[in-house]
Amino acid sequence: MKIDYQLKLQELNFFYKYRQDSVPVYLLDWNIIPNYNIHSHDTRKATNIHTSMTRHEFDKKCIK
Repeated sequence: MKIDYQLKLQELNFFYKYRQDSVPVYLLDWNIIPNYNIHSHDTRKATNIHTSMTRHEFDKKCIK
């Protein structure tokens, strides 16, 4: 299995657990927002999680 696929699978698994409130309490304080809550119009990535801009390539794979 490719690493990119494994990473995506872990992200989806985490997001599912987050939405079901089955992650540790300190992680529930994170404010994870879907894109459809950000934009008032339809976008191609409306179902994705909203991410902030990063300056470095290594920041894209970090949990903040």
